[in-house]
Amino acid sequence: MKFLSIITLFSSISLLVSFLSQPSFAEVLCEIDGNYESPSPTYRRLNLEGFGISVDIPENYRVMLKQDRSVEILHPNDYQFLECIANGGIAQYHTGRYSESIRLIENNHSEGLKELILDIYHGDLKTYFSYENSRIPGYIIVSESGYSMTFLGTIPDQSKLLEVSIRCDCEVELQDLTNFLSRITLLNQ
Repeated sequence: MKFLSIITLFSSISLLVSFLSQPSFAEVLCEIDGNYESPSPTYRRLNLEGFGISVDIPENYRVMLKQDRSVEILHPNDYQFLECIANGGIAQYHTGRYSESIRLIENNHSEGLKELILDIYHGDLKTYFSYENSRIPGYIIVSESGYSMTFLGTIPDQSKLLEVSIRCDCEVELQDLTNFLSRITLLNQ
């Protein structure tokens, strides 16, 4: 009888362990399917009134408003990947994630824009240089890692600073950022 109880106990434990080690049927694996969709050759205008700008984005790209009030512009595959995760899916390692983001940051640095750049980006700052596009003067900041570039500029009649960034888990080029900046215009132009 005691022998039967031990067998029952071991059977119960092994059954419990097998249930715990099995993946749930409700779990969804989030991954990119490999069918790369090229950016659309036609653009749509996105008016960001709170930022005082508009930006032209490929028609098939998606826009995501983040909790920090920034706007992220995403390739359809990246948007699908993030949407899967947001819906409870499990992320597989994803390479080549590229995003463009726009946000406003406080201009609480009285010394000037150069000093603010050194203060904010000092940990990953390779170099920076002045750049003006569409009446928005500022600086392009090149990261030490090479995986991001940022433009920090001033918008007329706006107390905050405009930060425009491109990021990838791959190397980004200056032309990527300047092409993105060329599609940004002031709303009151």
